[in-house]
Order: sequence, then C-alpha cells, then structure tokens
Amino acid sequence: MEALTQRGFQVRCDNLLDLSVEDNVSDITVCLGVLNHVSAPYPAFAELVRITKPGGHIYLAVYNRWKPYYYLAHKLTY
Repeated sequence: MEALTQRGFQVRCDNLLDLSVEDNVSDITVCLGVLNHVSAPYPAFAELVRITKPGGHIYLAVYNRWKPYYYLAHKLTY
C-alpha cells in the first residue's frame, strides 16, 4: 500500500459492510477476493457503488469455484 501512496494513489483497507468513505469519491474502486466472504454480499456491493463516482469504475474480483486456484486455496486448506 505504501508504494501506491507514494505514486499518488489513495489506498484504504476498511470494513466492506460499513466503509468509512464519503459518497461518490472514488474514480476507481477495487475489491479483490472479498465480496464472496462477507455475510451480506448485496449490501457490500451497494457500498462499492455508493463510494464510486458516477461514470467511475469498479474492479471486482471473486473466486471462480471451477478454477484450480479455488480448489487449491480453499478446498485443500480446510
């Protein structure tokens, strides 16, 4: 995160169900591998939409259960 901050980006780690960010502040909102782990995915996604500016972009990555990574990272570790 420090490397991104040094390059001029504002980076935050926060609770996806209760983001401490004002409305419409993000040009690009990135959520990597989190949405499929929260108890309420629809309100969590609504938070991403809320903080993203109109015309902004949301990069959302979720696990694909049919890919080898999901199997190796989740099924074999439990």
